[in-house]
Amino acid sequence: MSFETIFSIMDSLLLPFFGLSASPAKSYLIGVLFLALLANLIGEVFTDIIFRKNMEEIARLKAEADKLGELAMLALSVDNLQAYEACNRRANENFSRLFYLSIATSAAYLWAGFLTLGWLQSRFMGRVEFLLPFTLPGFPGSFGYAGAFILAYALVYVLFKLVKPYFWKVPEISPEEVENSILSPEEIREMMERLKKS
Repeated sequence: MSFETIFSIMDSLLLPFFGLSASPAKSYLIGVLFLALLANLIGEVFTDIIFRKNMEEIARLKAEADKLGELAMLALSVDNLQAYEACNRRANENFSRLFYLSIATSAAYLWAGFLTLGWLQSRFMGRVEFLLPFTLPGFPGSFGYAGAFILAYALVYVLFKLVKPYFWKVPEISPEEVENSILSPEEIREMMERLKKS
């Protein structure tokens, strides 16, 4: 499916929101605010799906990385550099996986905004310009379709984050789930004893 096909489907769904007022400027702003809300909601849904799918893995990686970091410090305190390097390397691998999972989550949040911005470009580029009531040195005196959408997207994002706790429950990971997904306390004690002996 090409972007033109996707954009023509979006035309039939979204263009009515750009005709809700007699004033073209107001109509555009209403449409952009609706698109910003829609893009943020889609981002939240996809982020939630990805987080729920990877929740146990995130908890396991974080808890294991923390414990490996502690073991690395313990190995260093008993001058076992080989054990320190091994634990530190594994902890760093876990933190790297967590970093890439956070990038995937961010991409899941932002993809709808980028798609919307592409649609706006194809339909409104060169046709929309809002003059600013003031000018700053080094900045243009107006903004177009992208500036309007980015401002609306940021505004809706901030407002959504303020009201989200009242309407959207984020899944929490209990301490028991974390403990069950990593090394048991007995296994950690065993590893510490081995480190002390070596």
